[in-house]
Amino acid sequence: PQLGAAAAVRWPSEDLDSRGLREPFRHLSCGGWHLPGQCSKKPLACQLGDAVFVGIVVGYLHTPGGVVAGSWRGGIASMGAVSKSRQWMVEFRGHNFQVSNEQFAEE
Repeated sequence: PQLGAAAAVRWPSEDLDSRGLREPFRHLSCGGWHLPGQCSKKPLACQLGDAVFVGIVVGYLHTPGGVVAGSWRGGIASMGAVSKSRQWMVEFRGHNFQVSNEQFAEE
């Protein structure tokens, strides 16, 4: 996705909860919309599984692999981490998420 585009992202429900993002998300384990940790159909599967949110792409870094260094396109600084070949920074409710291509969800 391009900078500024809306993007659906699969992310661990437990992490969303730990970041204080307490709102209904679509959970892939049960197919329902609910708060993290509040599933009545498959509570453990949803707690440990992924939920989907739609955020805005605010940066990206495409490398042939190896160590990420320098700056993200879009002005988000990198701290230098091992990267897959493509990474995006997606903002949702004031939180930045470093997202790989595999984490984008169909919406």
